[in-house]
Amino acid sequence: DCLCLELCAQRIRVLEPPEQQQQSGPPSLSMRDSYRALRAQGMSSTGAISATLLSNIQDDYGAKMGINVGEEFRVAYEWARRSNALRRRSGSSLPCRVILGDRPVMLTLIRAWESLSFFGKLRLIVAL
Repeated sequence: DCLCLELCAQRIRVLEPPEQQQQSGPPSLSMRDSYRALRAQGMSSTGAISATLLSNIQDDYGAKMGINVGEEFRVAYEWARRSNALRRRSGSSLPCRVILGDRPVMLTLIRAWESLSFFGKLRLIVAL
């Protein structure tokens, strides 16, 4: 058995419970500070803008809908962990493998950003 999550390696932290993400991750940053932090880590301007905008959109949607972003991934991952624990207790040697099956999120964001016209980018930024 295996569990394939539509998640890339860069977003693996989404599998941590929200409380743990707050403890292990950086404190909440403004969009400007988030952009600067990503640029300081060597990310391109396009990548940093895309990541910052996506994070802001996801957080906004999650807050409006009263959900934790990435909760479906956490639930599925926890199911696989529990399934593996039960298999070990029953003597099964075949664990449920977790496979991350998505391209890097930055590639998707960069492609989406670069596909927008200048005015499309401007409209997106103003809408946020």
